[in-house]
Amino acid sequence: RQGAKEAVESETEFATHSEDGGRYTIAMKIPGVPEEPAQAWWTGFGPELTDFTMTLDARVVNQVDAGFSVFFRHVDNDNTYVLAVDGKDAQVLLMKRVNGEVAGNTGWQPSSAVDAKGGVNRVVIRCFEDQIRVNVNGEDVFEMRDGAFRKGRIGIGTIAFGPPPVISFDNIIITTPSEG
Repeated sequence: RQGAKEAVESETEFATHSEDGGRYTIAMKIPGVPEEPAQAWWTGFGPELTDFTMTLDARVVNQVDAGFSVFFRHVDNDNTYVLAVDGKDAQVLLMKRVNGEVAGNTGWQPSSAVDAKGGVNRVVIRCFEDQIRVNVNGEDVFEMRDGAFRKGRIGIGTIAFGPPPVISFDNIIITTPSEG
């Protein structure tokens, strides 16, 4: 179904960002290498959120060595939580950046939950107070408590470990608890 029209459609030296039929696509223009992946992202979804549940579907369209990222409780590029999903090697990573430095990083963790064959990966991120839970395709992959950032925006991105990827994001739904 047709979604909100807040998505930025633009072209930069790194990627083309476009929306069509409710699907948001980031087509990278530059390659990366495993030791130094290239990235492109957009961190402008909606207002600042505290407690929320976010669901999204992501797919590496051109099936290259790539993945995607989800930024949450994103204060700015130097202060954020980031979930990364490697769509080729079936791995996940959760990290926190504080004042531009990595302050927490799980490292890449293999996960049989990740579809590494070019299919859709459904990600659900739940943040409530200091609790963070990340689920990929119905399987919890991270659960932790961390209160460094209690509010921020949402963002999505691409990660290139090889040729430039095209990543499609769809069915992005963000809900917040009711007051009362």
